[in-house]
Amino acid sequence: MTSRRPGPGPFITAVPGLDVVDFDSSDGPRHVILRTPSTTLRLEGGVARVVRDRILPALAQPLSRAELLDELSDLPAAEIHRLVGSLLDSGVLVEENGAAPDWLYAVPSRDDDLLARRLATMRVAVVGQVEVLVGAGIPGLIRAPYPSRREELPALMAGADLVVAAGDGSLPVLHQWVNAVGLELGVPTLHVELQAAGATVGPLVLPDGGPCYLCWRMRALSCVDDFSSAMALEEALDARRFVDAAARPVLPALLPMVTAALMTEVFALTLSIAAPRLAANVLTLDALVGGEELHPVIPHPDCPACAKNDRPPVEAETTDFEDIAGRAVDSLCGVVRRLVPFPKDIDEPERPYVVQAELANAGFRTDGDPFVVCSGKGWTRRQARDSALGEALERHAAMTWRPERTITSTYDGLDRPGLHPRDLVLFADHQYGTVPFQPWRPETEVEWVPGLSLVSGDEVWIPLLATHLGYRPPPSAGLFPTTSNGFAAGPDFDGATLRALLEVIERDAFMIAWSHRLPGRCVAAADVPDEQTRGIAATHARRGIEIVVHLLPTDTVAAVALAVAWSDRMPAAVVGLGAGMDPAAAARSAVLEVGQARPLLRARLRQPGVRARMAGLVAMPAKVGSLGDHSLLYADSAVGGMRFLREAPRQPWPDIASPGPADSAVLIKSLAEVAGDVLAVDVTTPDVAELGVRVVRGLVPGFVPIWFGVNQARLGGRRLLEMPSRIGLRPARLDHLNLDPHPMA
Repeated sequence: MTSRRPGPGPFITAVPGLDVVDFDSSDGPRHVILRTPSTTLRLEGGVARVVRDRILPALAQPLSRAELLDELSDLPAAEIHRLVGSLLDSGVLVEENGAAPDWLYAVPSRDDDLLARRLATMRVAVVGQVEVLVGAGIPGLIRAPYPSRREELPALMAGADLVVAAGDGSLPVLHQWVNAVGLELGVPTLHVELQAAGATVGPLVLPDGGPCYLCWRMRALSCVDDFSSAMALEEALDARRFVDAAARPVLPALLPMVTAALMTEVFALTLSIAAPRLAANVLTLDALVGGEELHPVIPHPDCPACAKNDRPPVEAETTDFEDIAGRAVDSLCGVVRRLVPFPKDIDEPERPYVVQAELANAGFRTDGDPFVVCSGKGWTRRQARDSALGEALERHAAMTWRPERTITSTYDGLDRPGLHPRDLVLFADHQYGTVPFQPWRPETEVEWVPGLSLVSGDEVWIPLLATHLGYRPPPSAGLFPTTSNGFAAGPDFDGATLRALLEVIERDAFMIAWSHRLPGRCVAAADVPDEQTRGIAATHARRGIEIVVHLLPTDTVAAVALAVAWSDRMPAAVVGLGAGMDPAAAARSAVLEVGQARPLLRARLRQPGVRARMAGLVAMPAKVGSLGDHSLLYADSAVGGMRFLREAPRQPWPDIASPGPADSAVLIKSLAEVAGDVLAVDVTTPDVAELGVRVVRGLVPGFVPIWFGVNQARLGGRRLLEMPSRIGLRPARLDHLNLDPHPMA
C-alpha cells in the first residue's frame, strides 16, 4: 500500500491491496493482471508493460496528475493521459485527497473521492451500547451513553444523517424515545437490541415512509403465543425510566456480527453504495450458530408513533402473490404467521391441494384461541397457496379495518339514504325470546359507515355491524351476529366486489334451497363439462366417494352450485358451495371446496373430543350451536336431514351456452332488478392495500344470510318465503320451513 502524501491534492495513487501478476500468453506477449479488492483487469502488450514498468513504480508515492505526466515525459502525453483515465475509471487507480480509509476501496465504485467526501462529512450517532460500532471507520461517529430523559435526545439527534439506538435491555424505552424523536425531526434511525447470544437489528426507520420501531413491536407481539404475558413484560420494561447497571452478559461472537450488520446498513444509507435492506425488515442474529434471518415488517395502521404523522400510505400497483408471501408471512412479525400445506391422510386424493394460513393476533385478543386459521384450495400448489393468502388477508381486513367516518344515529335521523336494518334480514318476532339479540325499533341508535350504491353511484349509510367482523356494538344495537358472509378479496375494487356479490348470492340460494328442501338439478360431478371437476370426481370415485353437484334455483344471472361428497365411511357427507356467471365454473368452485373441506373434517374427527361432540349432536341435533357443529352433525350417516339431497334423481348437465367472462355490470343489473339496490363497502386496511389486495363487503338488500346454530335462523325477511314461489316453485309458510341444521361450515 502506498503512503498518503500531505497537501491539498488531489493525488493519484494505486488502490490499497492492488495485486500485479504477470503471465505468459499462448499467443506470445506477456500479459498483466491487476486485481483490487473490488475489480480485476487484464492488460496486454505495450499497455501492460507501460502500466507495470512505468506508471505503477512512479506511483510508489502519491503524485498529482501533472507530476505523473512529468515523471513519464518521455512517453506520449495524450496517450498516458487517456491510459491513466482508464485506470481511474476501472478502479485500479484513485485520485483523492488522502481522507478516505483503506476499506473504502473494497467498494465497487467509479468515484471513490466522492465517497470519501461523503464519509468525511456524514454525521452518525450511536446512543446506548456504543461498543456496537467500534472500529467502524466512520470519522464523524458520535457516541452517547444511555440518556436519562427523552428530552436529551433532540439536541443530539438534530441534523444527524443517522442515529443508531443500541440497547442491551438496560433501558428498554430507549428505542421508543429514539424512534419518536427521529420521526419528529425527520432523522433516520436504526435500532439494535442485544440479548445474550442473539440480537435483532432493525428496522431502519425512514422519515418518508415504511414501518417504524413501534410497527415492528406491534407486529412481533401479535405473533407471540402468549400475548398477555408478552405484553405485560413489554409494558413493564418500557415503563422503566432508569438505566439498569446490572451486568448483561453477551456472547463475544455476537458484537462483531452486530457491528458488521450495522456497518452494512449505515454505509448503504449514508453513502448510497447499496440499497438498505432493513428499511422494512428486521434481521435476527444467532451467535451460537453464526446464523441470521431476515424478517419482513409491514407498517401497522394503528401504530401510535407513525400512523398519524402524515406518512403517505403505499399501495401496490399489482397483486403479486410471490411478493405477498415474501412480505406478509413470517413467524416472528408477519400479518400471517404461518403458511403451510395441509397434511392430508394418505388415502385422500392429492388434488385439490390445500394450504392453511394462520393469521397473527392483530386484535391482541387474550380470550380463547386468538390465531384465526384460513384455508385455501387449488388445482395446483401455487393456486392453493394464493387462495389461502387471499382468504387470510380478507379475514384480516374484515376484522381490523377502521372506517374513516362513522356516525351514530337512528335510521330516521340519517342525513342521506341508508340501508335499513330490516334489509339485512333480522329475526322474526317470535324468535326474540330465544335469541341473544335485540329487535330493531325506530328509536334504536346504530353506528353507520359510508358505503357505495353500485346502482346510483351515491353514498349510502350502512350499519357498521354488517361490515366489520371485529365490531362489538352496544347491547341495544346488537341486532344480529357478525358474519363473514359477503366479504371478498381481489386485485382491485371491481374484482373484490364481484367475488363478494357472488358469495352473497351463493349463501342466499343455499339457505333458500335448504329451508324449502329444494334439491335443484342434481348432476354427477363426472358429467360436469370441466376438466378439474371431472378429475376430482374420478379420484374420489376410486376411493368409494361419490360427488354430485346440485344447481340451485336462483333469480339472478349467476349460477349457484352445491357439491356433496357421499361416502359409506365417515364422514358420510361433506358439502361445498360455489357461484359464478358460468354454471361449470360454479360447479368447479363447489367441488374444489368439497375437496378442501373433507380432509380437514377427517383430521378433526381423529380427536376423541370431537367424536364425542359428534355423538352428542347426532343424539340431539338441537345442540348444534357453532359453525363447526354443522359439518360435524352430517359426518354421521345416521342423520337424515340431507335425505332430500341424497334421493334427488340424477339428471344430465343442462345445455347452457357459456355466458363469457364474468361481468360485474351484468351481475349488478340483475341484482338491482330483484333487490332494488346493490351496495359495497371498501374495508381494505392500509397494510393489505400495500400488498396489492382490496377487500370489499358486498350487500344486497333482503338477501338471506347464512346462519349458524339451530336457534339463529334469520326468519325476519320476506325473501326466504317469497323467492321460490316468485320463480314458479312451491309457496311456503313460515311454519313449513326446514329448520334442521344445515351442513355448511
